[in-house]
Order: sequence, then C-alpha cells, then structure tokens
Amino acid sequence: MKMMVIIQGQTGTGKTDLAYQIAKSCNGEIISADSRQIYRMADIGTNKEVFSDIPTHLIDIVNPNESYSAWEFRKDCLETLHTILAKNKLPIIVGGTNFYIDVLTGRRKLSPIDEAFKLFENEQQKLLKDIDLTSLHKMLSNISPEVFSSLNNSEMHNKMRLIRKIAMHSYYKSLPQYEEINPLDGFFIMQIGIQVDKQSLEDIIATRTEKMFQKGLIKEAADIAIQFGTGCTIMQTIGYKELIPVINHDKHELKKIKNEIMVHTLQYAKRQLTWMKKDENISWIDKRDDLSNKVISEVIKKIETSVI
Repeated sequence: MKMMVIIQGQTGTGKTDLAYQIAKSCNGEIISADSRQIYRMADIGTNKEVFSDIPTHLIDIVNPNESYSAWEFRKDCLETLHTILAKNKLPIIVGGTNFYIDVLTGRRKLSPIDEAFKLFENEQQKLLKDIDLTSLHKMLSNISPEVFSSLNNSEMHNKMRLIRKIAMHSYYKSLPQYEEINPLDGFFIMQIGIQVDKQSLEDIIATRTEKMFQKGLIKEAADIAIQFGTGCTIMQTIGYKELIPVINHDKHELKKIKNEIMVHTLQYAKRQLTWMKKDENISWIDKRDDLSNKVISEVIKKIETSVI
C-alpha cells in the first residue's frame, strides 16, 4: 500500500520544520499546500522555506498577478505524488491551506466542471449586468421554472443573484453528472495536526512579524507592486495588503501596520483551527512535545510494517 503524510496546523506552528525532519529521516520529499507560497517573489511575507537537500514542490509556480485554483493544485499535487512515489520516496504534504488539502483528500468535492463554470459565470455577469429585472425573471423562468418559483422577495430584486442562478442553471442543465473514482484509494494517509496554546501562538506570530520586517518585507512588497501593481492577487493577502499605504506613500505608522498584520494573522489562524477541527482524520499533537522524534517514530513504524 502507498503511503503519504499530511501535516496541518495553524500558521506559525512549525509544520515545515516537522516536514523537513520527517523527509530527512524517512527518505521523503515535501509538497507545499499553501495558496500563497505558489507565488514567485513572495518569499518573506509567506514565510517560504527552501532546503538545499530536500526538494520542495509546488512553490514559486505562478506570477503574483496570476490565478491558481484548488482544482489546479489537486491535479499538480497528484502528479507530484506519483513522481515522488516512483522514486521510492515518501510524499509529505505540508501547508495551512486546508481547502487545498480537503479537495485533494476528497473531503471537499470539486471538479473541472466547477472551474469552467467560474469563467462562464464571469462572462454572464458582463453580458447581463445591464438587463432589467423583468427580463432576467423571464430568462430564469424559461431556464428553470422550478428555481424561479422558489425565489423569495429579496432574490427577485437582486440582479447579481438572478444572474448567478441564470448562469448556473443554464450551464449545468445539459451537463452529465460528474463522477470520479477517488485517486487516493489505496493510499495510507497519515494526517497530523500541530496544535499550540493561544498565548504561545500570539508570541510566535509577533516574533515572526517583526522578523519579516527585518528581512525586508516592505521592499519585497514594493518590488511586487512595481512589477504587477497593488491590485495583483498576492498583494491582497495578509502581510502585503497592509503595506499598500506605505507603497503608495500615504501617511502611515509602521507600528500600527505591524499590529494590523499580527491581528489579521491571528484571525486567520483562528479560522484555520475552526476548519481543521471538523476533520476527524487529523491526529493532533502538541507543539510543546518533541514533535520530530515522536512523529518520525510513527512514520518509520508504518514503513517497517509494510504499509508503504
């Protein structure tokens, strides 16, 4: 049976360090499941780590102004998994983008049809935005009388909602049911979550934020903005969006901006934990324990008992 390790946890809990130690001890390679580390140039603000002796896949694969969907991650990750396994190595997936991991493992269903629909919907929004409500009502009624009759008063007067329903039901109406065999069938998945107490996490994030500024976060953000604009995808994320006033030479207090980044990061960490706690497949370990030895011993035990 094939084996893979997934390491999850809130931002700053040491996921990558643990992944590296497992990879060193168990002949593994790392796959990043981080929706921000995919961006080139965004190194400091995403806390990107690259090792000279252990390959890390799916980082630096798109430009800061490009989009990259969860479906694309799933496809790329599966290809990378099989490449690593073909070398008789252990794939170790690590990252805080839990949506990516859920799509990969099948907890969250997604299909290429869904991705194509997003493009179709955007086009419909452009085409229908100037159409009056009465015409939109008629269009939806013709496409799906059942859906139209189920609309409440608010939906009847909401153009964006109406256009989305028109796009959705006209697009999916003629499509066959999308089904897929789980590509991870036959895998033994060791799914680990690192947990840390609230005060420790606050201290970790405060220290990390300060170090980011010392390493040159402002220059990194400015370089990205100069080349791709402040409206590009990565500049709308935590650690970069707060710096836009600095880049635009607006009045700002650096201390206030640092605090904003810390607050936003802690809010994000809270959302991460809420999401992960819903996944019963995660085995939780405490960051205060000797994580490396404990987890590596478990991985080696699985390998020795012919799981892989």
